[in-house]
Amino acid sequence: MNAYAEPFRNKIVEHLPRPALEERKQALREAGYNLYNLSGEKVFLDFLTPTGTSAMSERQWAGMMVGDEAYAGSRNFFHIQERVREIFGKEYVVPTHSGRGAWNLVTHVLGKKGARVPHNGNLPFLPLHARRHGMEPVNVGVPEGRDPGKATAFRGDLDLGRLGEVLKEGPVAFAHIATLPTGQLAGPISLSNYRQAVEQVKGRGILLVLDASRIALNAFLIQEEERPEDSLKDIIREMADSADLILFNAREDAFTHTGALLITNDEELYVALRSLVVVFEGLHTYGGLAGRDMEALAQGLSEMLDPDYLRYRLRFLRDFHRKLEAQGAPVVSPPSPLGVLLDARAVLPHLSDALFPAESAASALYLISGIRGAPMGRLFFGDKGPEILALWVPRRRYDRSHLEYAAEAVEALQEKAPLVSGLRLINDPTFVPHLTARFE
Repeated sequence: MNAYAEPFRNKIVEHLPRPALEERKQALREAGYNLYNLSGEKVFLDFLTPTGTSAMSERQWAGMMVGDEAYAGSRNFFHIQERVREIFGKEYVVPTHSGRGAWNLVTHVLGKKGARVPHNGNLPFLPLHARRHGMEPVNVGVPEGRDPGKATAFRGDLDLGRLGEVLKEGPVAFAHIATLPTGQLAGPISLSNYRQAVEQVKGRGILLVLDASRIALNAFLIQEEERPEDSLKDIIREMADSADLILFNAREDAFTHTGALLITNDEELYVALRSLVVVFEGLHTYGGLAGRDMEALAQGLSEMLDPDYLRYRLRFLRDFHRKLEAQGAPVVSPPSPLGVLLDARAVLPHLSDALFPAESAASALYLISGIRGAPMGRLFFGDKGPEILALWVPRRRYDRSHLEYAAEAVEALQEKAPLVSGLRLINDPTFVPHLTARFE
């Protein structure tokens, strides 16, 4: 078994300056008390996002040195193509610059004005792009998956009854299923539920888009709970075989800082995506990516299937979850493999929803410790949703001492909770509200 540590292999050691309290106060005011808009240089430990802050391995860094051959026929593209065929069993692949860029292409090609898009909580970019093209996104994830008070192993499951209703009501542009969807508190989808959902979708001749960006982590949890006799590759291939189109954001399970892939066996769909990627991204063999970035992505596709790392990752997070639980923090159970989530309403029980418990808890935690967590309240989920303070733990970047500090900070937040007076919204954030809101 390999021995793992975070930061990955401990090859790079960096001193993290902790901004003084007055600096933190000033930075928070300038950000409008919105942690998403806080300058990264004013953050001590960053738990804001499950994407974009993971550490690449030494093999990925070595891949960056292979060459910058981002042209037709580049070996970097062929390496990605080989990995895609091996892992997902699909013939065609179109690289793009980012996950958002990939969603832009998908909704351009598959968009039908006035149609609906049933999904299981892949927020926020699928709904954003769907609405741009006149479509109505409909979250058909199981309600208990969004309830922090209910412990369920597969929060990412679809409500099959509700899915059936949406498919019958029509018209439906395409159905979308995500692995570990953020809108379902980053919980996995079960293989049995996925199969039943696919059966409904295919039975009506509707195209299925699978967001497989977190498929390795999701497959590992399926293996734990449902299919211990199957390999990760077998589980991933079974899920991939059912999808007409796969979207893979490289900033997730592949650990890289940029890039995404669109993967299919449908030649007509491939030609449509290939024709459009040139307009928005670059030639279809690189999609705007440098060759070195494609090489790191190809290596990341291989590394994401390492069961030793996945086992280590889950143990690392479960230990963090148990530590917070033992000190009385209102953690959401079971923990997501992307981080630990706190019920902000329970952290600040004296605040009404009108005072934004998630954003208030995140601001207070930052003032106390310099830690940036992710506030996910009604501006993220919509009205009547949960109020969550997420601590998304970057992969292969922080070690246990960082999480011990975070646990102490959460404990201090609980002690000082009665002093938190809450926030008032001072603008009208209509575009991606949780990112553009400002408070006082």
